[in-house]
Amino acid sequence: MDDGIKKKLMGAAAAAVAAFMFGGSQVMDIGERLDALEALHPELAEAETAAETAEESTDPAPGEEALKLNEDDEWVPAEEISDEPVEEVSEEVEGD
Repeated sequence: MDDGIKKKLMGAAAAAVAAFMFGGSQVMDIGERLDALEALHPELAEAETAAETAEESTDPAPGEEALKLNEDDEWVPAEEISDEPVEEVSEEVEGD
């Protein structure tokens, strides 16, 4: 193998290792950076917690009404759903 090609391959390998190590150190430091940022701005941690609980809940936010589409494709307040069981009705088909 030519010496010029060997030097280029060694340089490329060294650059790849250096980039990998630098990227790894950046990823390892990100936790410390986030902690420092949250210490300066505690509302960021509160907003993150609120966003996580909002994803878990399908209920409307306090002060908001649940909406649904009516037959005219307009948004209207949804009716309250009752906890009463629905009575099943069966229709019997009469023969000829």
